Amino acid sequence: METLELSTRSRDITTAASLLQNRGLVVFPTETVYGLGADAESAEAVEKVFTAKNRPRDNPLIVHVSDIEMARRYAEALSEVEAGLLAAFSPGPFTLIVNRNPDRGGAAAAGHATLGLRIPDSPAALDLIRCLGRGIAAPSANRSGRPSPTNFSMAWGEMSGRVDAVIHGPPCDRGLESTIIRCTPGRVEILRPGSVTLTMLEAALVEMGSDLPVVSSGGKHAPATPGTRYRHYAPSARIALFGNSEELAAALDALKNDKDSTAASGVP
Repeated sequence: METLELSTRSRDITTAASLLQNRGLVVFPTETVYGLGADAESAEAVEKVFTAKNRPRDNPLIVHVSDIEMARRYAEALSEVEAGLLAAFSPGPFTLIVNRNPDRGGAAAAGHATLGLRIPDSPAALDLIRCLGRGIAAPSANRSGRPSPTNFSMAWGEMSGRVDAVIHGPPCDRGLESTIIRCTPGRVEILRPGSVTLTMLEAALVEMGSDLPVVSSGGKHAPATPGTRYRHYAPSARIALFGNSEELAAALDALKNDKDSTAASGVP
């Protein structure tokens, strides 16, 4: 497959949206990582995402939307707390798991009754979503099990030849996937940690006048949570961990004439 390199200019965003409308795949920048996007309302397009990533079909995708009103289209309903938290941390590295609208996002949900929704804090991503007029289902733009791309070169290296286009945007500000949370009648659960912390969530709830506690689920709900069920962030290199700087220095001396690629991490 020939892959186009597109810019963040308006005409290229229009081209990217047209590719998505025609069930194509487009890699786009966000503030967290580069995302591998498909029209969230096209089951055929979403299926291509799983193929391009070699992603297990039971691992759901996050749907990226442009605002809370678009988020409401994909949710069965948003509670006052859900809407308040989405407003407090959006646009930004924050994903809310909701009971999904049964008429939308089924393929992205991977068979689950819930769906992750996020409003990215990226002008290019928001422009693309608005130009498409629908949500974009997008996991990170890497082959499953490998590190998520945080700049154009990484994204191009992972997805060139597998997608229709890659938008050449800036490096990601955060470089870490979004915090994923779910609200229940009795608490707010952190399903995947990220830049939005437990303390930040507690403060937002107090500001909203809610006394719901915030807890970490410890991965108990991973099957329905995007990006938590399978091996993740696995670099294709040997890694050695040393207990102190002296051990590291000795190992580096021994590797001076070694042609193998080795990453070493020292703890002083």
